[in-house]
Parts: sequence; structure tokens; C-alpha cells
Amino acid sequence: MLIKSSFISGDYKLFIKFKDFLTPFIYPVSFKTSPLDQIRRLKLNIERNLRSDENIKLVPGGIRDIEFTVQALQLINGGRLESLREENTLIALSELKNKKLFSGSETDILYEAYSFYRRIEHYLQLMNDTQTHRIPSGGELLDKLSYYLGYKKNKDFLQRVDISRKKVSEIYKSVIGKDKQANLKDSSSDIKFNNSRNAERDLSYLREGKGLLGNREFDKHSIEAFDKISSMLHKNLRNSDDPDRVLNNFVRIIRQAKFPSIWYDAFRDKKFFTAFLHICEYSQSSVDIFAEDKSLRELFLSKKIFDKITIEDNISFKTFGFMLSAQFSLGIIKSDKVSRLLSEYFYVQINRLSKSLDQNVSMLDHYFIGAMGSFGSGEMTFSSDIDLIFITDNLNSNHDEQNIFMDYLNKLREGFKPVTFDCRLRPEGQSGMLVWDVAAYVNYIDNRARIWELQALTKLRFIKGNRKIYNRIRTAVVKRLNGEKKESISSGLKEMRRKMLPAAAGFTDMINL
Repeated sequence: MLIKSSFISGDYKLFIKFKDFLTPFIYPVSFKTSPLDQIRRLKLNIERNLRSDENIKLVPGGIRDIEFTVQALQLINGGRLESLREENTLIALSELKNKKLFSGSETDILYEAYSFYRRIEHYLQLMNDTQTHRIPSGGELLDKLSYYLGYKKNKDFLQRVDISRKKVSEIYKSVIGKDKQANLKDSSSDIKFNNSRNAERDLSYLREGKGLLGNREFDKHSIEAFDKISSMLHKNLRNSDDPDRVLNNFVRIIRQAKFPSIWYDAFRDKKFFTAFLHICEYSQSSVDIFAEDKSLRELFLSKKIFDKITIEDNISFKTFGFMLSAQFSLGIIKSDKVSRLLSEYFYVQINRLSKSLDQNVSMLDHYFIGAMGSFGSGEMTFSSDIDLIFITDNLNSNHDEQNIFMDYLNKLREGFKPVTFDCRLRPEGQSGMLVWDVAAYVNYIDNRARIWELQALTKLRFIKGNRKIYNRIRTAVVKRLNGEKKESISSGLKEMRRKMLPAAAGFTDMINL
């Protein structure tokens, strides 16, 4: 761009000083990065965003190819040949011929094509009174354009355009070199997107940071870094069951990155990049957890997410859950280990927070916390509730224990959102007391507990407190079960099963496991 800078008005000496300052940057003697590679990349980005072959400025073999060809030779040779430092394309073309960097025939082809294209451009803009470079595909305007340029038939005019484009393209390729991605291998044409328009927009954002308004946001390093992983991304999307989801989640994460190049550089590790894309496709839960969380994004980039998961007091549930869901999605750990680790984690955390109970002298050694449901049986999943019961042998009349345990339960609920801590599996359900006296609970089991409640109590597990109180409850359950007839247990199970059976079972596309 700076090749074309020229003086308009003001202090000419200041302009010369400015120009002299820029010259070593525009026309260096040596290059760290080949300008040809950068021009190829720039041209590729132009063609990606080109919607048709009617734009005489941007199409392959059009005005831009002539300018890029001339400017490439200026950039490469201008450091040692001062006469090539020329703003005007046609004068620069003549100078390149004088220095034998273009042959006579090449110069003629480019000169004639450039003049021809500019005449087309000027006519179109004068006729439309707008900045346009698009040759009409037919109609009255094409008739007028062909006639103005001296062609009796539209066909002859369009044939001339086509011949000029082919000749210019050949010279462009001889100077710039064939594009390594000439076939646009990272385009989305062979990927089975459900919404190709949104996919193109997402790819454009990942590539250049272009938003809805088309403004480029990413720096040079980020753009070049993405180019190095684009073929891996394309291959993954082509083989993906849900490429739309992969792209959408990829963009969601990169939008939060201050420096996208850091992510793109890390993704040059094929194994790491493949794992990331796998999570984007198959673990929406993982993406939802870490996409907008800076600390978890940093954890992922550090690759510590793949370390062995250990249960520690100070690890947050968000971090723990993210590592667990990611490793399960990637097949690093199996479902039985997920259940075990989830159960161990909440066992540790419930015990840690129960110190507030122990500090109360009236409660010390007079209670136990029991787990039921999937937590009690050690069969937790990612969406399991934590089913708890609170039993004491020292329940007094002023309800202090109720308040103490309610404060404790609120701490659990606040500390481990969005996990649900559920205490409904107690006598009388939600309407009953939160904390039960052990003698009253044993009496309830002996006389009033229904079969489904006994089912729930088969999963009762000791978590914290006085094990003797726990054993009294367990003994009462075993005693009650030993006294039940087989027929009453069977009918109770059938009744509960009927209540749980979905009304539309067998008539949906989904299967509720």
C-alpha cells in the first residue's frame, strides 16, 4: 500500500523526510518473510470473499493481479534498484521492463490489460454513478458497455475479457508462484454444513477476526497462525457428524481470547487440536463450562486438563467438573471412574464443610449425615442430585438443630452451583422436618414407610457423624424388610414403576434410558 504514497499538499520537505523514513521498510535489502508468500495469502483471502466472477478488480487475472505482480517485483528489487520505487503502476511496469524484470511481451500484455480494465471500470462508474467494478452479466448496460469499448457483440467483448484474464493470470503465477491453496482447500464446499452461510461467517471470523460488519480484527500473527492449522480444521470438519456445532463452539471460545494466535499456535500440536475439536463436537457441557471462564481457558491451554484427576479440598467444582467431563468425552477415563470420582469429590467436600456443625458443642457426636440415591450408591452422573438426610439423637424442642442444619445445607447449595442438594427423601417429604430424631425415624420405618421409601433406603450410605446412629437406622431398615412379604414388595415396586413410566412411552424418537 505504501508504494503508492505520493505528495498532495503541505510541506514537501516534510513529505520527503517521511518517505525517506519509510523507504527501508517498504524496500528492504533482505526479508525475514517472503513478500511473495504474504501476497499469495492476501490474494487467497480476497478470492475467498469474492461472490462472483464479474468483479474486474478482484477476479483472478483482474486489476488486482496486475498490481500485485508489479508490486511484488518492486518490493523484492526496490531495495537495490531505486528507479523501481514508483507510485504509478504503468510507469513502474515500464521501469521493470527497462531492468529486464519483465519481457517485452509480458509488459505489453499487462499494459494493455490494465488500460482495458480501467476503461471498463471508469465506464461502469460513470454509468452507475457509484463505485463499482462489476461487469453486468447481460441486459442494456452490457450492450452499452460493449458498444462504448468498440465491440459490436457482447460475446466478443466478454471473450476479450476472458483472454486478458487468462494471460494476466499466467504472468501473475510466473512471478508470485502457484498458490499452495489454489483450489481453496480450506473452503467449505465439501463440508456438510446445515447452515453454510453461518459456517462461512464463522470460518471468516476464525481466519481473520471478521465480524458481522466485515471489519478485520486479528493481527498478522493470528492470521498466519490460523493458516497453519486450517488444513487440519478442514479435515476434521469434513469428517465431523456435526461441523456446525464444532465451528460455532470454536468461535465462541476464540471470541473470548485476547490473543487468538496463542490458541492457534498451541493447536499446531495435532493431538491437542484434535482433542479440542472433539470436545467442541461431543461435549457441549464442557464448552459451556469453560468458554467464558478465563481461568478454565488457561487451564485448558496449559494442557493440565489431561493430568490425572485427584480429589483435593481446594479444587472448585467448576474446575473439577470441567476436567472430568473433558476427560470422559475424550475417552481418557471410563464412566465407572466418573461415578467414583464424583462421589469421592462430594464426600470430601461435605465432610470439609461439616466442620461448622462440629464446632457447635450441642451437636458434637450427636448426628449423622447420610447419602441416598446415586450419591449413596456411588453411581453418580454429571447431572445427578445430591440426596442427603440429617439424623440426630439430641433433637430438642427449640429447633436449634433445624436452623444449624439449614445453614449448613445453604452453604452446600451456594458453594456447588448448579448441583442440586436434595433432602426430599425424608419422612413426610418436603413438608416434613429437615432434621429427624433417630427414635422417631426408626418408628417411621417400622410402621409407616412405604416400599418405595425402603427402596431409597437400600442406598443409604454413611457420610459424616456418629456411626452408631447410622447403624440404628440401617438395622431398622433390615428388620422391616425381613418382615415384609414378597408379594407386598412386588406390588409396591410395580405401583412405583407405573407412576414413573412416561405417558407417551413407545411413541417418541428418543429413548429414555
